[in-house]
Amino acid sequence: MIGSKEGDIYSFAIICAEVVTKSWPWNLNNRKEDATEILYMVKKGGHPYTRPELMTDGEMEVNPSLIHLIRDCWTERPSERPTITMVRSQMNSMDSRNGNLMDYIFNILEKYASTLEEEVSETSERKS
Repeated sequence: MIGSKEGDIYSFAIICAEVVTKSWPWNLNNRKEDATEILYMVKKGGHPYTRPELMTDGEMEVNPSLIHLIRDCWTERPSERPTITMVRSQMNSMDSRNGNLMDYIFNILEKYASTLEEEVSETSERKS
């Protein structure tokens, strides 16, 4: 399976959902489906889309813009997901006080993405 930038954005949203809810995605402990069944439903697509719940424990105040961003990042159609630049911009605008931390995290993500692109390119060239 080949990765994509859109897939990375989806994965980012899943991780953000874990942070926001302080729980595993899809709340496996309280579902009738097991992980294999949930994976099948996510891959199958269709409506209703299988996504983690974004209910917080009430202790943490979550910016509604972050919830909207997470939902945008796991939109069913990959072409409709925001780019990493758009995600970065939206997150920086949510709380400028945390800009340094966000810059650091996104710089790491960008370096990882460029390294991954180089590795994919090299692998493709070797196969040609």
